[in-house]
Amino acid sequence: MREILERLFDLDKVRHIAERNINSNDVWEDETWVYTVVDVLVDGAHGAYIPIIVLEMFGKEVASQNPYDARNEFLHDDLFSIMYEAGEVMTELIGLRGTFFFDYHETDGSFCLFYMEEGLPITVDGEETIFTLERLNNEGFEFEQLPTNLPYTYVQSYFYPTFACLVNNDGTKVLAGYVNKEGDETYLDELVLTDIYYTEYPDSESNEDVPAFDWGSEVFFIQDFLAPWTT
Repeated sequence: MREILERLFDLDKVRHIAERNINSNDVWEDETWVYTVVDVLVDGAHGAYIPIIVLEMFGKEVASQNPYDARNEFLHDDLFSIMYEAGEVMTELIGLRGTFFFDYHETDGSFCLFYMEEGLPITVDGEETIFTLERLNNEGFEFEQLPTNLPYTYVQSYFYPTFACLVNNDGTKVLAGYVNKEGDETYLDELVLTDIYYTEYPDSESNEDVPAFDWGSEVFFIQDFLAPWTT
């Protein structure tokens, strides 16, 4: 399978397209996953003949060129087997964070190579979207993995211990959310990514503005956090 994939695809190009597309607007989301098309192998117009075309593309013989021939009763089983193996090997060959897989495009029925990465649901300007790790780091954070499960000692809480914030490297944005704990693990819910601005702190004797951010109708001040996260 490795040799077949190296013959069918320019692996450097596959890597480049997957990395580019997964962090662009050319994606769709499903729960906590982000998906993108990397390549179209067979146009959907080929319809019932797609399994035959794909199997022959991957060096497999078919009993008949007629997809309705009784001798092709295991045509789809053979296709799914190829899809599974090819996806696993492609993922290993490219070596990105996410997963490659082969499947039909639900819109037009074309047979495609897809790439998917797990992301984190984050609300920005009132709309929830899925952030991949790279997209989150592009906002100025430096996570090595998505901040979904963190050791409890890494969570710095607000004056009530269910809320935490993380300021990005240049102090322009904040990632804030509720902190939940299960056993020795913590996870973050209802995350919001928003801008930091400077304003006067209530009842302060100083005239200096301090960093703050809005969440809903409330204003939160960074200095009220016991120890805002840093990356």
